[in-house]
Amino acid sequence: MLIAILLHRAYLDKAMTIAQLRSPDRDDGTMARIMWKKSQVLESETFGESIIEANDLRIRAELALRTLTAKGEGAIVFSLGDDGNPDPDEMEDSYDCLVPGCFR
Repeated sequence: MLIAILLHRAYLDKAMTIAQLRSPDRDDGTMARIMWKKSQVLESETFGESIIEANDLRIRAELALRTLTAKGEGAIVFSLGDDGNPDPDEMEDSYDCLVPGCFR
């Protein structure tokens, strides 16, 4: 499992490097989705060493999501679950809407 997490993390790092080259001056939808996904991967690590980095990435991704949806990019797909938190599946859908269809 640790190897799969490290491999997934390496792929996300490569994807982020490419996305930053394509959009160096702002966090676009692709970068927001990568940051959100990487925060999930970091949170799933069993050692818990990357929790601070995961929280920082999640905050940055949520900020980008709000900014982009306020400008009309993507779509708002939120609904709250029974516990008052956003439903994880719908949260993923909202980040998916920021990425062009050919990359989904």
